[in-house]
Formats: sequence, structure tokens, C-alpha cells
Amino acid sequence: MCDRRNIKAGAIVTCRLISNLPFAIGTIHIYPWAMHSQGGGSKRRDEINMHISSIKPNTSSVIALLLSLCFAALSLNPCLANEQIVRLGSFSKAVDYAPYLVAKQKHYFEDALKPLNARPTYEEFQSLPAINEAFASKRLDGVFEAEAPCIVGKAAGIDLKIVAVSAVVDVPVIVHKDSHIEKLSDLRGKKVAVLAGTSAHYVLLKLLESARLSKNDVAIMNMVPPDAKSAFDSKKIDAWAIWPPFSEQEEISGGATAIPKASGKVVVVMVARADFLKEQPKVAKAIIDVVNSTRAWVKTHPQESQKIVAVELKLPLAVVQKAWLRQDWQTDMDAALERDIQSKADFLKSVGFVRKQVDAKTLILSTTPAK
Repeated sequence: MCDRRNIKAGAIVTCRLISNLPFAIGTIHIYPWAMHSQGGGSKRRDEINMHISSIKPNTSSVIALLLSLCFAALSLNPCLANEQIVRLGSFSKAVDYAPYLVAKQKHYFEDALKPLNARPTYEEFQSLPAINEAFASKRLDGVFEAEAPCIVGKAAGIDLKIVAVSAVVDVPVIVHKDSHIEKLSDLRGKKVAVLAGTSAHYVLLKLLESARLSKNDVAIMNMVPPDAKSAFDSKKIDAWAIWPPFSEQEEISGGATAIPKASGKVVVVMVARADFLKEQPKVAKAIIDVVNSTRAWVKTHPQESQKIVAVELKLPLAVVQKAWLRQDWQTDMDAALERDIQSKADFLKSVGFVRKQVDAKTLILSTTPAK
């Protein structure tokens, strides 16, 4: 079993000459960043970046010995040679990522992956193109997002699978409290911010259709949440289709209110690369099991979960508590989910948001990866 308590991939391995020698050698630092699972310690030495400092003359034989010992240590250490990096992420910030955020904060992913000689890294993505590019280039193994971005990625030709569910979320459209926008039809001719390719984008298009408005009847502004917040606060936009906790931030600040009967339900899921599931079934199963078990804990420990989410998202607890009311943690990976995803995929195709039809059956993982 590989023990990573003292040495981790990318750490600096430092060899020092013991003090009882009659001269000082200084310190030799070996940076094993070039080493990877294929080849391990047998990689050519010229691929190892070395830095030798404070070397005194006439010590070449000792240097040679010291280098040999260091290279031998690297060759024998399976942590540096074979450790697998599992790249996890999230699409922006969301309260409904609670299972992911709690597992991350409690190091559940690390604990589950350690026996498999693997460890996770985490990244927050701000746009769908960045996520799709990371998936396509195999720089991302799994991500938390809503099903709409997943449908878009699948339609773009990326082989993705929904492997777990988090919650059903109610996504609103908010407006300024002092505006005269009281219903969806009042959005005609108004500027509405939304992040392209997100669940909120799907909700906005669906709501416009229900109000017999087309996307050309409003000025849809593609904005990442921080920019949209700034534009909303300065009243440069009239409305904002956005998921929790951003909507609750604006409501609690006193400057916003949700348009009545103007929200839509979306399912937040964990999505993984199909190749990752096939090539690393044990690692994939460990990740999925952590998500499912943590979700079960979140459902039975809402107050503790809210505190963790508040810390992880750097938000006031009051914002998270208010956003929690828009979450439904009872959904499952079942036929109802498949029908819901198929309905969304059909709608996105009908409005020209995606060009290729997506079959929900090919998008949802039917069986858990083998042990």
C-alpha cells in the first residue's frame, strides 16, 4: 500500500548529507514533476528538473552518491510513480452542490481514493465552453452541474454520463423591487442577464415560451454571475435568470424580488467522462459512492450541511438557509429522471439551442462501474 503521509506527487524530494562529513555539500532538490504512471522511476534522468545549491569544490564523488540514492528513492516510491489524479469540478457556485461541497470539506474523496493510490483535485469552472474543453481534452473526470449543460455537451459530441443526482432546484427570474415588472410578459423589450448554456438559460427560454415571447422579444445578455450581479446592482439590466444562492443574495440585500410564477425546475447532477468510467471503474465507483453516501448524510443533517456549504461558498449562513428552501433532495436516478432529461433535450433541440438530438438513455449511467 502506498503511504502518502510524507511524500505526495509533485512534492520536493530533498536529500541532505549528514552532518558528520568533513565538508558541506549543501542541498540537492529533485523535482519529480516529470514522472508519471507510465515509466515511473525509470524515466530518463534528463526529464527530472534538478537544482543544486551551495556545492563546494572537490565533492563530485559524494554528489554522485547522493544523486544515486535520491533516484533510487524515487524509483522505489510508488506514490510518485503511480499515483492517479482524479480531476473533479463544479460549474460556478451553487447550494445544490452540497454533497460535493460537504465531501470535499470532510476529505471523503481523499479517504475513498487513498486505498486506490489516487487523489482528487478540484476546480471551479465559470463557463460551459471551459467545461466541455476540459472534458474533451481529458483534463476533467467529473463535474457537478445541471442536466442542461450536460445535454449541450453530449450534443456537441462529448461522451458523457450522468452518474449521480444531487437535488431538484427551483430557478427563478429576479427583478428590481422598484421595477414595474410584475409578470413574464412585462419582460418584452427588457434586458435579461443569464449565463449561456446553464440551467437558468433553459429555464428562461422555457418561461419565455410559456408567456408567448420569443428570445428575440427580450435582450438576452450572456453574463457570468459576478458580472451579472454588478450589472443588476447598478440597474444596467432589468432582470436576471439565476440559480440559488445568487438570487437569494439579491433578495436578502433588499434590492430584488422574484417574478411570481416565473421559475423552473432543474435537476443538479454529477457528470463524468465515459472513458474515465471505462478505464478506471474502481476509482469511478469510489467517487460515485462518496457522492451518494454524502447526499444521504446531507438529507438527514440539513443544518450542519448548510453551515459547511456557507463556509465553502464563502456566503452568509442566512443566504444558504434561504436558498435551501428551493432545494428538493428526494429525486433519484430513475425513469422519472430519464423522462425529465429527455423532455429538456427535446426542448433545447426544438428552439435551436442544440443541433443534435440527445437520447436520455445514452446519457444516464445504467449500471454502477464494476468493483
